Amino acid sequence: MSENSSNKVLLLEAGQKQLNPLLHIPGGYFKTIFDKRINWNYKTQPEKNLDGREILWPRGRLLGGTGSINGMVYIRGQEDDYNTWKSLGNSEWGFESVLPYFKKSEKQHKKNIALNNKFHSSSGSLSITDYPDKNFLCDAFIKASEELNVKRNIDFNGATQEGAGYYQITTNNWFRSDTLAAYLLPVKKRPNLKILTDAHITKIIIKDKRAVGVECLYSNKLINLKSNKEVILCAGTINSPQILQLSGIGDAEYLKTHGIEPVCNSPEVGKNLQDHLQCQLVYKCAQPISINDDLLSFFRKLKLAFRYVLFHTGPLAGGPSPAGAFLKSSSTTNRPDIQLHFLPLSLQRPGVLDTFSGYTFNVSQSRPLSRGEINIISPHPSDPPKIVANYLEDPSDKLTLINGMNVARDIANATAFDQFRNSEIRPGGLISSYDGMLEYVRQNSTSLYHPVGTCRMGLEDTAVVDQNLKVKGINGLRVADASIMPQIISGNTNAATVMIAEKAADLIKLSK
Repeated sequence: MSENSSNKVLLLEAGQKQLNPLLHIPGGYFKTIFDKRINWNYKTQPEKNLDGREILWPRGRLLGGTGSINGMVYIRGQEDDYNTWKSLGNSEWGFESVLPYFKKSEKQHKKNIALNNKFHSSSGSLSITDYPDKNFLCDAFIKASEELNVKRNIDFNGATQEGAGYYQITTNNWFRSDTLAAYLLPVKKRPNLKILTDAHITKIIIKDKRAVGVECLYSNKLINLKSNKEVILCAGTINSPQILQLSGIGDAEYLKTHGIEPVCNSPEVGKNLQDHLQCQLVYKCAQPISINDDLLSFFRKLKLAFRYVLFHTGPLAGGPSPAGAFLKSSSTTNRPDIQLHFLPLSLQRPGVLDTFSGYTFNVSQSRPLSRGEINIISPHPSDPPKIVANYLEDPSDKLTLINGMNVARDIANATAFDQFRNSEIRPGGLISSYDGMLEYVRQNSTSLYHPVGTCRMGLEDTAVVDQNLKVKGINGLRVADASIMPQIISGNTNAATVMIAEKAADLIKLSK
């Protein structure tokens, strides 16, 4: 929007600037993903289908948002995902309509394996690189998948997503390439662009059904900021519905119970919440070649640092998930509905390494049917909203995830892993029945940190935004983030969120 010098753009960020140098190092993910200083530190309510556990939902509170602390895996989803959006009344969001925006954002690194120009571009802003380092365990994972007739795939974002291979990641040479680095820093000195950090939006100011500005907490003072054109809400799947509700846009009766005067009755604000639930199979490695071994040894950690600085390779240059696969959970499935992230390391719990040499299969269902919701708990913006994910509420989600885990176990037991496999640590070979696996899932599964859908885009009056991302019932207000997805995509959600932003920018620039 600031490309047009006649526009004045004010960017408000509740968090801070990127001050921690680990934010720029891909391997810094393990230190930053749960850093409370740059994180909203959200968690769900006790999930009834996960043994009443509260599930951590890290969300970035800094310039660049969650994309500045994520795992950097570059996945667009499947063609059918976007054609489903189109079938739900969003005629301009089918695959043929969104592909140009994926390409517009994408800058394939010149050293990458050559990919089909029909699907890829090297002229965009977001740098995409091949994973910088091959790994014995990852190679074994791909070979083991091939033993099970899962074809090797060098391009999960090409003609077909199905298969196993190395992921591409959002890095630029040896640094993280997030939206701050790719889009904002190159233009931050434009005279018509102003950036305010530590500016916490408390509500959108609405007069006569029109957004005319925002109220925010800045330097410990409440200030009002006027908008002459539009307010564009990009606060994410959690905070966008929260801000709308605090502004009087939501279920009118619910808002009244919290002392908020409704200005637009939009009952679906905060509804339609979806997320990818993941569960792990953990194996003890028979050889000391895992990242656990590197990080548990002072001298091997030093070696990793030298590899990163001198050669721009190794785990520090690539992040947590080098390889993965997209698979069908059963023979009756018509397209891949399971995603695997293969990690040449293992964790006791999020952020904490096991003390043995290990590797991990992260299994997630690509398109869960369960739906949750997010709602404010008070009229105070500082109070975190209530998050109810409703994981595994739909019975088919349980079956699909467990079937996916069984497929992953078959891969883990293929001959390609014979030289590396010591034993299955979690859940352990004795747990194999459906009921046993379900209990393991209830006790151990976690979020893959891909929440979407709470400001659903659709043709119906009940949808929160129309396909131009305008909030229904309010003029001069749009939402442009992952919350507008009517259905979750098949894979990591960052690339699709950037695509939404690119398309939103064109919609806004073309509007009068």
